[in-house]
Amino acid sequence: MRQFCPPSGERKTPYAAPTKTCLQVAKGKTEQAVELLSLVLHHPISNQLMLGEGPIRDSAGALLTKLEDELPSETYNAAHNCGQQLEMDDVIISLFSQIS
Repeated sequence: MRQFCPPSGERKTPYAAPTKTCLQVAKGKTEQAVELLSLVLHHPISNQLMLGEGPIRDSAGALLTKLEDELPSETYNAAHNCGQQLEMDDVIISLFSQIS
């Protein structure tokens, strides 16, 4: 059911991640949201500021904390680890392919 991390463990990686993550959560795709937020949290872009919200890292971390309570720990940890291995360009391509 994973969208960005294939079950086989193959490497498949958003400047738009916070927005997309909110959409995923709203659609009940909490595991995919954890993957995206983990990518954002471990990407250099996370040090940039979001208008009126501070560093992206802070927003991503706060959302991850909320999502951690919504998933079994094994599922959360797997999604978090998967997200850390994603490539930003791959996720951007995947996101654009979903909206086109």
